[in-house]
Amino acid sequence: MQEPESPEADFVDYRLEGGALGCSDVSRRYPPIRFHDLRHTAATLLLGQNVHPKVVQERLGHSQISVTMDTYSHVMPSMQRDAADKLDAMFGG
Repeated sequence: MQEPESPEADFVDYRLEGGALGCSDVSRRYPPIRFHDLRHTAATLLLGQNVHPKVVQERLGHSQISVTMDTYSHVMPSMQRDAADKLDAMFGG
């Protein structure tokens, strides 16, 4: 374990021989990730946390909400359930 004041203490992973992982270590150990994959993951996580789709659309820079909805509607079933539960609560169900 590295000492807290060590410059390497901020790194998440280390080589077995000691020292922080370098770029070449990471590229051999983990699959390549494209910037687009990070955008897709961020949008999926936001929608999964019930962030309004309009907010996600604006963050992604989609010109039409339909692009966002067509691409990410698979992560929104929980929003449908949440809407049904809210309607049920409003009508005393």
